[in-house]
Amino acid sequence: MVCHADETRCPNRHTHQSDRGDYNEGVHRLEVETDWKTRATNAAHAVASGAAARLTMMDCLIYCLVDASGHLHVKDGALSHADVAAQDGLDAGACEAYRFDLSARRPLIDRGSPESDRVVQEYWDQHVGSPEKLMTFAAEGHLTKPVLGRLLDPDSIQAYRDACTVIERRYTAECAAKTDPCLAAGCAVDDEICLEPLLRAGRGYHQACGTAWRTLFRDPRHRRAVWRH
Repeated sequence: MVCHADETRCPNRHTHQSDRGDYNEGVHRLEVETDWKTRATNAAHAVASGAAARLTMMDCLIYCLVDASGHLHVKDGALSHADVAAQDGLDAGACEAYRFDLSARRPLIDRGSPESDRVVQEYWDQHVGSPEKLMTFAAEGHLTKPVLGRLLDPDSIQAYRDACTVIERRYTAECAAKTDPCLAAGCAVDDEICLEPLLRAGRGYHQACGTAWRTLFRDPRHRRAVWRH
């Protein structure tokens, strides 16, 4: 029998003091035991829903820097120009800075020059200059699940999420089947998606989701209007 916080809703609400002590101790043990599972589950859902900041690029922007030598620098999943600079040991303030907004399909120049404009435009044309090039770029694992979802027509997003869930459950099942679980205490979740195998898979996970996304995106009817031609 489950007792609710409001004891008036519990038929047997008059608990003896000794029984209450045992009950409270049992509740405390249960809370301690389940807390780590809850946190692990929430973390897994964060990845699956795109809430884990370092695995997502929620603004749908590709950040680019061009250094003083004219070399282009890009980082998959970067959330700022500082992320790109940190990867290659650059001073972001000393570089020319660009962004490409995938959701609007347009470049943004934060700080540039005609020479750097050409370098960056060549990169964008090569990788995201058409729907076909974008599909290849995504299938190579350069873009994250939430970003790709935002490039679909709203009516197609759930089908894409469902396809990704199948992928995530496969990674989770493969990890659970190993004799050396990724967590010392064993698998963190039952019948849920686990964060660790997705992190370990890295680009492989993004490639799998990108390939699933490409299946939908091939049909212009599944795309955001700006990507239909």
